[in-house]
This record gives sequence, structure tokens and C-alpha cells, in this order.
Amino acid sequence: MKKAIAAAGGTITVAYDQIGVVVVHSSNPDFARTIRKVPGVQSAGATRTAPLAVQSTTEVGTTKVLSADDVAITQAADGQDPLEPSQWDLRAIEADKAHEKTLGSRDVTVAVIDTGVDDTHPDLDPNFDRAASVNCVSGKPDTADAAWRPGTSPGSAHGTHVAGEIAAAKNGSGMTGVAPGVKVAGIKVADPEGYVYTEAAVCGFVWAAEHHVNVTNNSYYLDPWNFNCPDDVDRKALVDAVTRASRYAERKGTVNVAAAGNERNDLDADSLTDPASPDDGTPGDRVIAHTSALTYRRSCPAW
Repeated sequence: MKKAIAAAGGTITVAYDQIGVVVVHSSNPDFARTIRKVPGVQSAGATRTAPLAVQSTTEVGTTKVLSADDVAITQAADGQDPLEPSQWDLRAIEADKAHEKTLGSRDVTVAVIDTGVDDTHPDLDPNFDRAASVNCVSGKPDTADAAWRPGTSPGSAHGTHVAGEIAAAKNGSGMTGVAPGVKVAGIKVADPEGYVYTEAAVCGFVWAAEHHVNVTNNSYYLDPWNFNCPDDVDRKALVDAVTRASRYAERKGTVNVAAAGNERNDLDADSLTDPASPDDGTPGDRVIAHTSALTYRRSCPAW
């Protein structure tokens, strides 16, 4: 396989032999079509439409820390964090009542596969699991200290926000997470432009599987396509790769939790229009049709 990849003009970035996925860089526009003809290759496709840029994955930013004076709240009761009275969501799901029984187990690590997590935040530092954190933006784990932190681009604080919702410590400052007693890790998959490409997600799931992560939180879709339909030979490879990686994590005991999205797509409709893909190139209206909801969900998952 290595010889075939080289002959087709590709350079291996990382090989995930445990799931049979290889990340390759190539400037050959026919690379995928060529390599698909090699015996043993089930699928191959480009993960992006824009050229691969030379990007720094080590730029890190900081998160603004809100005080109780920054928001209108009622007086915190004994045992509450200062911002907890404003957290209607905790009461809506009765997490406040759950906290009377347990704050969550220190034996549980939830990894936020996202834009990165600022472990210096005072609400996250007490619960942060550095050993389970990594930068996966390139598709290959970057284990440099602090590589998991977010950058400075708009939207880069999303992962820190999610981590706080999950596991902000009940420590007398700031807010309270849904499970303030568990550990939280950051698996950074969003590049400096905010794109989450397939190779990054594959790296994230495999990392979680092999670092004893109990739960992953996934609030993104794979750029540049909002829907990756397996009837397209390129996008079939993206679906195959992420499916293998996520199922590998599940076989290792990880529970993968994914957001349903914010677009209000009607998956029971005969078709829907995706106006935003490819979002790293020139997007245009793309009609996605299906014969039934079951067929649609199986053949065109919105990762």
C-alpha cells in the first residue's frame, strides 16, 4: 500500500492501522481516483475542496472569565457558585437535584472534541485531564503542552464553553457544570479557520479510544460538506473513515454523544436543500433527495 500511495503521488501523514484508515497529502488531482483502483482499497476521497494550507496549530488564546457582576443574577445561596442562580438549564433538567446525590465520578473523563479547551480557566482547571487532551487538527496527534487550547479566531471559544457546560467545577467561583465532579479533556479538531475536517475527527475518536475516555461530546459537522452522501465516491470515504473511528472508540468502551444540529432540517421530507456546501470553496444549493427517511438516514448522515 505504501508503494501504491507513493506511486500515485501521495505522502502518508499518519496511518491508523487499527481501523484501516490512512491520511495522505497529495497534489495529484487524480490521486483518489488512482488509489481507488488498488486492490484492498475500499474507498478514497478528498476531505476538502480548498488547497491544503500551511497552518500553525499551536496558536492559543485565552477565555474571558465572567464574574457575578457581569450578569444579572439573584443572590447565590449557600453551596452555590456565584453564577449558578442564573443557570436555568440546570433546574430545567433537574441537575441541581442530582447534585444533592452526586456531582459525578472522578473516574469519568468526558472529552470535548471541538475547537479546543482553555484549561487555564478557573472553572475548568480543577477538573481538566491533560493526559487525555490533544491537538488533532492535522489528523496526527500533537501532544505538545497546551496544544489542545483554542486559538484566537471567532468561534474558537466554543469548545471551552461546551466543557464548562459539562464539567465546570463547583468551587465557589463562576458557574457550575452539569457534572461538576467529572474530569474533562480537550481534543482540538477545528483549524484556525474553524473548519473540522475528516482526518481531525478520525484522530480525535482514535485518541479517545486509546486514552480511556469514557464519553466524547461532538458539536460540529465535518467540513466542507454539511451532508456526506455515500453515493458520492469521494464522500463515501469520509463516511467510512469516521464510522470506523467512532465505532472503534465505542468498542473500547467510549460513549459518543453528538449534537443534532441547529438548522431544523426535516429528515422526513422527500428532499432538502443544502445551501452552504462546500463551505471552504464556492457553496451552492445542493438538493439531497431520498426515497424514505430510513434510506436517507442510512445513506446520507450529517456528521
